[in-house]
Amino acid sequence: MGRDISNMPDALRRSVLRSIAKGNTSSQPSAPNSPARSGGNATPVKHRRTEEDSLQKATARYLRSHFPGVLAWHTPNGGKRSPATGAMLKAMGTMPGVPDWTFILASGKASFIELKAEKGIVSDNQKGFKGRAVARGCPYCVVRSLSEFVAVLDEWSTKGLF
Repeated sequence: MGRDISNMPDALRRSVLRSIAKGNTSSQPSAPNSPARSGGNATPVKHRRTEEDSLQKATARYLRSHFPGVLAWHTPNGGKRSPATGAMLKAMGTMPGVPDWTFILASGKASFIELKAEKGIVSDNQKGFKGRAVARGCPYCVVRSLSEFVAVLDEWSTKGLF
């Protein structure tokens, strides 16, 4: 039988809804540092929200609302991870330097957008990936604001790339 959460305090209600969204069907939300919250790791790495995170979310909202048919995705390579998770991702083929956004153009060719905070620095791995992508004829841009992201998508759309 379902549990009425309408009278719960906001924080608890949000926690219950997050647990449900993650597939936790128990009647109690998982504790903040429990393995259920951390994907099985009992000591999760805290994530510090950054300017780049905010830009990522804004670009995702813009892309989904203005270009819903475009085949594109975010590759979450950045962020802090435990050494075990990092080793597992590397063994699975995660490539350092892959840009934040990958697009499949109408031609079947890939294109890329790397997001950076205003003062963010492009890493050596990112420079290397860019060089390899551009050498293969793939469009690649580094943007530092939502307006720059919008301008790139508008340009690509005008050129018929989508």
